[in-house]
Amino acid sequence: MTRRRLHLNAFLMNTGHHEASWRLPESDPYAHVELGHYVRLARTAERGTFDSLFLADGPQLWSNLAQRPAGALEPLTLLTALATATEHIGLIATASTSYNSPYNLARKFASLDIISGGRAGWNIVTTAGAEAARNFGLAAEPAHAERYARAAEFLDVALKLWDSWEDDAVVADKAAGVWGDDTKIHPPRHRGKYFSVEGALNVPRSPQGVPAARPGRLLGGRQGVRGPLRGSGVHGPADPPGRAGLLRRPQVPYGGGRPRSRPHQGAARHRPGDRFDGGRGTGERTGP
Repeated sequence: MTRRRLHLNAFLMNTGHHEASWRLPESDPYAHVELGHYVRLARTAERGTFDSLFLADGPQLWSNLAQRPAGALEPLTLLTALATATEHIGLIATASTSYNSPYNLARKFASLDIISGGRAGWNIVTTAGAEAARNFGLAAEPAHAERYARAAEFLDVALKLWDSWEDDAVVADKAAGVWGDDTKIHPPRHRGKYFSVEGALNVPRSPQGVPAARPGRLLGGRQGVRGPLRGSGVHGPADPPGRAGLLRRPQVPYGGGRPRSRPHQGAARHRPGDRFDGGRGTGERTGP
């Protein structure tokens, strides 16, 4: 009999998902902007052997201030702080491909992956709605097809950037006075419809190589990426069951046998207590 494995994710939302949660006697109405609140929740989820925690996000002010706490800390900043307060739990943030640039966002996720020891995850969304669009100088949201075409190219550029450092680009040879090998840096030199990105990422390769990423499904709610991001190998919830999975990049030889990563789909391969796909997809077990 095949054993099935249940993966648990903690979806953290300010003082709670219920809009009146802040009114409970034991609730702190200011908790949504207090680091200690999220540290306690993250540590509780980690003790409970949850695989990950998740922060939703959008580039607009949500909700009616009269009804519930509004505003939110920037999720990658918050997750970086939580990385120093936890050891094993995965740290997932929503980030939009419509209102970010690939270079900056790839750097932020790579930095989170390094600081957390390989626990970063990206919930990819395109962000629907005119309210968000008007915050970025647009009169209306881009058309659906336009948002998803941009998202596909955005992800392609991010993957090139994360792959712009080979795993062994850093030599750190003190005796020889050689810190790194320039031949193992591969600038994307990307020229596309939406983006033009010349240089390599300015942060070394992270523990996962590619932070775990998937198009928004239940986590991303109605803003999630639906259907495949064409050319990316990543599929959304409109695809047949079993085709959607976390983006993984196993080590394969290329260009004379030098190690570099290439994308493929695969399910998460870790048990409760594991590092969140740490060790570049090895499912390294660090828990009890």
